[in-house]
Amino acid sequence: MLSKEMFRLMDFYNLVEEIIKLKEKYGIDRRKMVRIENITIRDELLRYDIYINDNAWVSLDKGVLASLRLCAAIPFKGSVKGPFRFLTTNISAQSEEFVSGVYNKIKDGLSKLEEEYKEISKKSWKL
Repeated sequence: MLSKEMFRLMDFYNLVEEIIKLKEKYGIDRRKMVRIENITIRDELLRYDIYINDNAWVSLDKGVLASLRLCAAIPFKGSVKGPFRFLTTNISAQSEEFVSGVYNKIKDGLSKLEEEYKEISKKSWKL
Protein backbone atom coordinates (compact mmCIF):
# COMPACT_ATOMS: atom_id res chain seq x y z
CA MET A 1 0.00 0.00 0.00
CA LEU A 2 1.30 3.45 -0.85
CA SER A 3 1.37 6.10 1.86
CA LYS A 4 -0.46 9.42 1.70
CA GLU A 5 2.85 11.27 1.38
CA MET A 6 3.86 9.04 -1.54
CA PHE A 7 0.66 9.90 -3.40
CA ARG A 8 1.19 13.63 -2.75
CA LEU A 9 4.66 13.50 -4.25
CA MET A 10 3.28 11.41 -7.14
CA ASP A 11 0.98 14.38 -7.79
CA PHE A 12 4.12 16.33 -8.71
CA TYR A 13 4.58 13.92 -11.62
CA ASN A 14 1.08 14.77 -12.80
CA LEU A 15 1.94 18.48 -12.66
CA VAL A 16 5.17 17.89 -14.58
CA GLU A 17 3.22 15.89 -17.18
CA GLU A 18 0.77 18.79 -17.52
CA ILE A 19 3.70 21.15 -18.06
CA ILE A 20 5.17 18.82 -20.70
CA LYS A 21 1.80 18.72 -22.50
CA LEU A 22 1.69 22.53 -22.47
CA LYS A 23 5.21 22.66 -23.90
CA GLU A 24 4.27 20.23 -26.67
CA LYS A 25 1.08 22.14 -27.42
CA TYR A 26 2.94 25.43 -27.88
CA GLY A 27 6.13 24.05 -29.44
CA ILE A 28 8.41 24.72 -26.47
CA ASP A 29 11.47 22.49 -25.99
CA ARG A 30 10.45 20.00 -23.30
CA ARG A 31 13.92 20.12 -21.71
CA LYS A 32 13.67 23.87 -21.17
CA MET A 33 13.70 24.80 -17.50
CA VAL A 34 10.35 25.90 -16.04
CA ARG A 35 10.11 28.72 -13.53
CA ILE A 36 6.93 29.42 -11.55
CA GLU A 37 7.48 32.21 -9.03
CA ASN A 38 10.42 31.04 -6.88
CA ILE A 39 10.14 27.39 -7.99
CA THR A 40 12.28 25.96 -10.79
CA ILE A 41 11.70 22.58 -12.43
CA ARG A 42 14.58 21.12 -14.42
CA ASP A 43 14.10 18.17 -16.76
CA GLU A 44 17.25 16.08 -16.38
CA LEU A 45 17.94 12.85 -18.26
CA LEU A 46 16.62 10.42 -15.63
CA ARG A 47 14.82 12.71 -13.21
CA TYR A 48 13.03 15.99 -12.61
CA ASP A 49 14.75 18.27 -10.11
CA ILE A 50 12.73 20.91 -8.27
CA TYR A 51 14.48 23.94 -6.77
CA ILE A 52 13.08 26.48 -4.31
CA ASN A 53 14.80 29.90 -4.43
CA ASP A 54 17.58 28.24 -6.48
CA ASN A 55 18.20 25.69 -3.69
CA ALA A 56 17.86 22.01 -4.60
CA TRP A 57 14.71 20.64 -2.93
CA VAL A 58 13.57 17.30 -4.37
CA SER A 59 14.48 14.95 -7.20
CA LEU A 60 11.75 12.89 -8.89
CA ASP A 61 12.92 9.69 -10.59
CA LYS A 62 11.34 9.25 -14.05
CA GLY A 63 11.82 5.47 -14.17
CA VAL A 64 10.10 4.60 -10.89
CA LEU A 65 6.92 6.46 -11.81
CA ALA A 66 5.67 3.73 -14.14
CA SER A 67 6.22 1.09 -11.45
CA LEU A 68 4.34 3.11 -8.85
CA ARG A 69 1.39 3.67 -11.13
CA LEU A 70 1.28 -0.05 -11.87
CA CYS A 71 1.34 -0.84 -8.14
CA ALA A 72 -1.47 1.65 -7.50
CA ALA A 73 -3.61 0.09 -10.25
CA ILE A 74 -3.04 -3.55 -9.30
CA PRO A 75 -3.50 -4.96 -5.81
CA PHE A 76 0.05 -5.22 -4.53
CA LYS A 77 1.44 -6.55 -1.28
CA GLY A 78 4.79 -5.19 -0.32
CA SER A 79 6.47 -1.84 -0.39
CA VAL A 80 7.94 0.28 -3.12
CA LYS A 81 10.83 2.63 -2.54
CA GLY A 82 9.85 6.22 -3.18
CA PRO A 83 10.47 7.71 -6.61
CA PHE A 84 11.75 10.87 -4.99
CA ARG A 85 14.73 12.00 -2.98
CA PHE A 86 14.89 15.16 -0.95
CA LEU A 87 18.00 17.12 -1.88
CA THR A 88 17.93 19.17 1.31
CA THR A 89 18.59 18.21 4.90
CA ASN A 90 16.20 20.92 6.15
CA ILE A 91 13.49 18.95 7.96
CA SER A 92 10.90 21.75 7.68
CA ALA A 93 11.32 21.69 3.87
CA GLN A 94 10.38 18.00 3.95
CA SER A 95 7.19 18.45 5.96
CA GLU A 96 3.79 17.60 4.54
CA GLU A 97 2.71 21.26 4.85
CA PHE A 98 5.72 22.49 2.87
CA VAL A 99 5.24 19.84 0.18
CA SER A 100 1.56 20.80 -0.14
CA GLY A 101 2.47 24.49 -0.32
CA VAL A 102 4.93 23.90 -3.17
CA TYR A 103 2.40 21.69 -4.97
CA ASN A 104 -0.32 24.34 -4.71
CA LYS A 105 2.04 27.09 -5.90
CA ILE A 106 2.94 25.08 -9.01
CA LYS A 107 -0.71 24.12 -9.64
CA ASP A 108 -1.81 27.76 -9.33
CA GLY A 109 0.98 28.89 -11.67
CA LEU A 110 0.00 26.57 -14.53
CA SER A 111 -2.48 29.01 -16.10
CA LYS A 112 0.10 31.83 -16.01
CA LEU A 113 2.65 29.45 -17.53
CA GLU A 114 0.23 28.57 -20.32
CA GLU A 115 -0.25 32.27 -21.11
CA GLU A 116 3.52 32.71 -21.20
CA TYR A 117 3.88 29.76 -23.60
CA LYS A 118 1.11 31.16 -25.83
CA GLU A 119 3.03 34.44 -26.11
CA ILE A 120 6.29 32.66 -26.88
CA SER A 121 4.54 30.56 -29.51
CA LYS A 122 2.96 33.63 -31.16
CA LYS A 123 6.29 35.46 -31.26
CA SER A 124 8.13 32.51 -32.78
CA TRP A 125 5.70 32.38 -35.73
CA LYS A 126 5.80 36.10 -36.52
CA LEU A 127 7.93 37.27 -39.44
